[in-house]
Amino acid sequence: MNPFKRKAFVGLAVLIFMMGMAALKARAEEAPASTTSPAPSDSGEGFRDRLAYWKKLKQENPDEFKRLAEGRKTEMKQRLQEWKAKNPEKFEEFKRRRQQHRLGKLGRLEKENPQKFQEFLQKHPRLTERWKDRQQTRRENIRDRREDYRDRREDFRDARRGYRPRPWGRMKRSQ
Repeated sequence: MNPFKRKAFVGLAVLIFMMGMAALKARAEEAPASTTSPAPSDSGEGFRDRLAYWKKLKQENPDEFKRLAEGRKTEMKQRLQEWKAKNPEKFEEFKRRRQQHRLGKLGRLEKENPQKFQEFLQKHPRLTERWKDRQQTRRENIRDRREDYRDRREDFRDARRGYRPRPWGRMKRSQ
């Protein structure tokens, strides 16, 4: 690359960088300081900001927190009823993800506080069955993965030795 092209490329990179910085600064100046809840997004961006807002609101103004929380609950119930009627696949996916999340929380409780975990399982017998099924499924999946790994290693070893399974069995040498 000749010196002129190198300088032009560096200059272009610096120009793009500076324009990006200026755009960020302009957006920051335009955005007003909001006292309402940060807007939720589908991608999960700003989750920590929303969580901090709700925690702060709960500490500073419990009545407002309760009112907003009840509003969110009713919105969620309406949305779930709508999904149940119009889009059952999406509703079932949501239920499955929510159940997985709850079982994950239960796993963390098992590791962090085994005594409280046992008490919880005694109070919730239906969840105990699901938990045992999940543990059993996990063990089966681990066994299956080990078996698949062993089979792949064996196939690789056989391929390296030149062994090929023949459907008709072992061939006899003609004399």
